[in-house]
Amino acid sequence: MTEGAPPEGDANTVDETATRRRPGTKTPGLIVVHAGTTPCVQVLGLERGRLTFGRNHRAIAGLDDDRVSREHFDVSVVDGCWTVRDRGSRNGTSVDGVQVRGTVRLAAMPRVIRAGHTIAIASNDVTPFAGVATLETDDGVVAGPATRAAREAIAEAGRSSPTLLLRGESGTGKEIAARWFHALGPNARGPMVAVNCAAIPEGVAERVLFGATRGAYSGATGTNVGYFQAADGGALFLDEIAELDMAVQGKLLRATENGEVLMLGETRARKVDVRICCATHRDLRELVSERTFRSDLYYRIGAHEVVLAPLHSRAEEIPWLATQAVRRVDKGLGVHARLVEECILRPWPGNVRELLHAMEVAARAALREGEGVVRVDHLRDDAGKATETDAAPVALDRAAIEQALAASDGSVAGAARTLKLHRTQLYRLLRKHGIEPRPEPH
Repeated sequence: MTEGAPPEGDANTVDETATRRRPGTKTPGLIVVHAGTTPCVQVLGLERGRLTFGRNHRAIAGLDDDRVSREHFDVSVVDGCWTVRDRGSRNGTSVDGVQVRGTVRLAAMPRVIRAGHTIAIASNDVTPFAGVATLETDDGVVAGPATRAAREAIAEAGRSSPTLLLRGESGTGKEIAARWFHALGPNARGPMVAVNCAAIPEGVAERVLFGATRGAYSGATGTNVGYFQAADGGALFLDEIAELDMAVQGKLLRATENGEVLMLGETRARKVDVRICCATHRDLRELVSERTFRSDLYYRIGAHEVVLAPLHSRAEEIPWLATQAVRRVDKGLGVHARLVEECILRPWPGNVRELLHAMEVAARAALREGEGVVRVDHLRDDAGKATETDAAPVALDRAAIEQALAASDGSVAGAARTLKLHRTQLYRLLRKHGIEPRPEPH
């Protein structure tokens, strides 16, 4: 036994003893998330702050990777500082994508450690993973501890509240979460209607949400029901609710409080039975303080608020999501460990949506080359990487908007892409700042 390694026998029991601590105790350790070409979940807690990783460890002895040595590397944590030591392994150890030679001491927790074709992520507390054998739910959703906790909170809201507010970055799965809310509520058998409020042109939000009768506005040749009527008896998902103007917010408040909608052109409100799930990537409390979002509406819809974590903080889900994506392209495809490592190290500003798309593109590239395994060279170089806009969000004042317009030669569509806005959102800001846009070509 080498100096600094745990006593014989500990390597076979560390994951069991380390996760059977009193409630509230945190156990640092590793979660093995990928072995060979497939995802997995194996929890390895650090007993007395140390762990020897290798095929001698009972928890990973059955994993399909003969490139892992019997005793591959040591990992230890002292006062929050992590140390990784390769034990002269046959195929080497990689820490955050860099090959380790001998011992490396880290001021902060590493993100990912690779031994052979096995990937482990580091965690300051592995107890939320205890007893977890798979991250796939019965309905095929990939859910690590953070996603499971969000799902439980959504389930509670589904049982007890007619409204739910979801907050999270683009691509974190807000529409899936809205479907959970709908499926777990009393209107589960009714329809669910999803609406992207940011994509509704300004001036027509009221009629598309609440409907309009014939003659209610110029060109109204018939009666058109709104999204609320379409969702009657079910649920309505209002994504990017912060983009609705204040007047429409007032009518939305009435619909949520009284279950009544007033169609344009009518004088009598109609009753609807609609559960409402709203979503935004913005902090509505800040918008309330800025007086751009109605406080009474926020208090109505924000009683149950669930925040969806970005993908980079749910690294354990990445191997499962990547595998699902490539197998949708071809069920026989596997995912190489180096690709999983690279995906975990990238920030993925577009979150799950961006990862799934990138992996599908990579899978098709692998098939074109006749490969059965998707490798890191099949992944586009720019996939999952932060752009300059992602790294330093633009302050959307008049100067920033004019700069984006100038850079795109006056094109609103081009400026919207630069500012990472929907074109409708940018038009609203142009009107707010009194900027006259150049006419778009037809």
